[in-house]
Amino acid sequence: MHRRDPRKPEAWFLIKCHDEHAWKGMGAPEIERETGTPPKRKKVRTTPAPGAVRGTLPDSQAPQLCTLVTAAPAGEEWLSERPCSTEELVALRPNGVSSFPGLQAALKARRDDTLLFYAFDLLHLDGWDLRPCALVDRKAALQRRSDWNGMLRFSEHVMGSPAEVHKNAGELGLEGIMCKRAGDPYRAGRGGSWLKVECGNREELVVLGWTPPTGSRHGFGSLHVGYHDPEGRLHYAGGVGSGYAARDLTEFKALLDRIPSKPPDMLRSGEPLDPTIAWVRPELMIEVQFAAWSGAGRMRHAVFLGISEGKAVQDVVREVADPTSKRDGFVSPAPGSSKRIWHSAVPPRAKHPLPAPASDKKRPEPGAREPARPATIAAAKALARRTPSSAMSS
Repeated sequence: MHRRDPRKPEAWFLIKCHDEHAWKGMGAPEIERETGTPPKRKKVRTTPAPGAVRGTLPDSQAPQLCTLVTAAPAGEEWLSERPCSTEELVALRPNGVSSFPGLQAALKARRDDTLLFYAFDLLHLDGWDLRPCALVDRKAALQRRSDWNGMLRFSEHVMGSPAEVHKNAGELGLEGIMCKRAGDPYRAGRGGSWLKVECGNREELVVLGWTPPTGSRHGFGSLHVGYHDPEGRLHYAGGVGSGYAARDLTEFKALLDRIPSKPPDMLRSGEPLDPTIAWVRPELMIEVQFAAWSGAGRMRHAVFLGISEGKAVQDVVREVADPTSKRDGFVSPAPGSSKRIWHSAVPPRAKHPLPAPASDKKRPEPGAREPARPATIAAAKALARRTPSSAMSS
């Protein structure tokens, strides 16, 4: 006889016999007919965004372009974000504002590890075409794709109140904002769904020189301008190449031809100056609109607005733009020499002024008026009365 191993648990086999409690006709086949066969689950097709359709990734995609406007749109259907229409590689300043000079420096030094990549939109995802979707839904789908740490960043946006966002952007030193209709699909080309609103800084600046025209343009190419800091030192601020009507180019050139001069004693930052600049005496002032300071003390996207009157050149005073950018002193060459002399870098707000020019004439104090040159001033005033009609371009 085979004996059960006492160390193993006892096995049971239960048989339910028919008794007075059993129900007739309730076997397994009857129970299945009563309850029915469990339904098969349907495959749920999830789309990455409302309105997405199946589609293959195209070989190329024409970008949607923005339209430049002078004022932020009204309405809560707009969202506002960084001024870029696709994706962008940027360098950030310590205050979080993008820096174009910083980007150039990083690329030149092969330090792309210091840059950030901002993603703004998502057009295709895993076989889905998101271009028919509303912009706000495309951005939501994009935001879910990553935690956006490290070098990859998501471009945040603000819904509604574009005018208020634009004002705050100007106070932060941004070039401007992009305003986009939150509910619109992606449409290649330029239209009214994406608007760029520049912050539009304005300054009165002293004309220091001009460059020759190129192509079919006549008169001059750009005016080169500057300003005085509170300590009376002259700073180079860049060139102004757009905003002139044809008549401005002709008549302003006539004024410039009357006041040629040697290069001024001034401070400059950034790249070397254009060697074709023809310098003039600092007697004329113009009003300029520009997007932002470059990070190297120069204006970006400067546009001529008109000639300024009623103020002495020495009164064109402002704080040093981009004060952390080191300056070099550019002084007049010695008599009989054509060599331009560059001093070593000096602090942007040094307490000691640059050496006086090689001349017996004393530099006027800030606020003091130089003797007027009647012919030049009268001609400038006559031209100034006509400059409001100048065609402004960007």
